[in-house]
Amino acid sequence: MSTFPKLNIDISDLRPKKFKFVDIEPEPPPQTTTIQISRRSIFLITCGIIIVSLFVVSLFVTPQNLRPRRIMRMQCYTDASIQTCTTPLHNGEFVISNCDAYEFNGIPSIDFLKVNGNFRIPLSNDLTLRIKDPCPNIIATVDTQKLTSYYREFTRVGLPYTKRLVWLTDICYSSFTVIIGSEKIFDSTPSSMIDHVDLVNKTAYTYESPGVSGRIQITGQGCTKPIHIYSL
Repeated sequence: MSTFPKLNIDISDLRPKKFKFVDIEPEPPPQTTTIQISRRSIFLITCGIIIVSLFVVSLFVTPQNLRPRRIMRMQCYTDASIQTCTTPLHNGEFVISNCDAYEFNGIPSIDFLKVNGNFRIPLSNDLTLRIKDPCPNIIATVDTQKLTSYYREFTRVGLPYTKRLVWLTDICYSSFTVIIGSEKIFDSTPSSMIDHVDLVNKTAYTYESPGVSGRIQITGQGCTKPIHIYSL
């Protein structure tokens, strides 16, 4: 008689079981509505602060472009060979007509642009215009609107030569000798061969060249009238 224990196995347990698949709903995307609303609110608040700030500033500051344009006459006085004109305005530029002077505030007149036949000159720090030679019929004004741009450097009295030279004198000179530093640039050169501009009462001669610099010496033949030298 067998002693092997009897196994209590149900045949149905050995049959393959059927699994029931259940559809799982995907997780909903993260909620961003609250964050978007928060950012929008911050943006609107920031814009509001900027607008209010600009409004407050506008109450105390008048923008330059809202100031009315004015053209004001200046009073001029003559003392010896210098004519002086002054203005109380602090912005704009001098406008000069009826004047063929050769120098304005230590700058030769040929350096300035003319608009409608009038010299346009930048305001000086002391709001004063000094003119050589005096013009008895001068019309000197200040225009608060600048019509010219002063991008270039002006030649001036007393500067050593570095890039440009201008000298003005009477038309009686026939030739010039010019020395810059240790270099002789012109040696009894006929005035007609030198670049020049004929003014009403004087002639303006110009020289521009690299490779030389230093103190300027100019002498001329033909007369003994003063020679006015400007450089930069």
